[in-house]
Amino acid sequence: MPVELNGLGADKTNRSILVRKAKIYIFLNATLGVWILGTAMAQARPEGSLRYLCYLVGAVLTSRLKVRLPGITGTMSVNIFFILIAIIELDCPQVLAIACAGTLGQMLWHASKKPWPVQMVFNLSSIVVAPTVSAVIALIELLCWHFPSSFWSIVLTTCISAS
Repeated sequence: MPVELNGLGADKTNRSILVRKAKIYIFLNATLGVWILGTAMAQARPEGSLRYLCYLVGAVLTSRLKVRLPGITGTMSVNIFFILIAIIELDCPQVLAIACAGTLGQMLWHASKKPWPVQMVFNLSSIVVAPTVSAVIALIELLCWHFPSSFWSIVLTTCISAS
């Protein structure tokens, strides 16, 4: 699927470079998403949680409902509320399953156009990668806030000397 560069005066070579970079980005995003999801599901505990089931069903049923917020261009899916509550109350594998189910509901349920498989893979991997990276960054910031910079100098020196 070529990228349209209207008004940019790009020639065919630049378009092929952009298409190649987009394919690489999609591949890396999908690979990271599959790895994160596989790792999380391997750590999942088979708990029969009614709360998990309710959030999952709620996220799927509300995935096609949109809300328009004042001052913001575009809409937001109502299933975000179920995903945010799940983040607070459930384990990571359950949250990722709810987010993926809600995303699939958005893409497939009463869709005017059936999405391409690459679109589905990219959207699902993005919904897995984005919160995971955010959680890692938040954890790093939390650790940096709790420990003085001298602690991180010692950790860095230890890691360098160990390798």
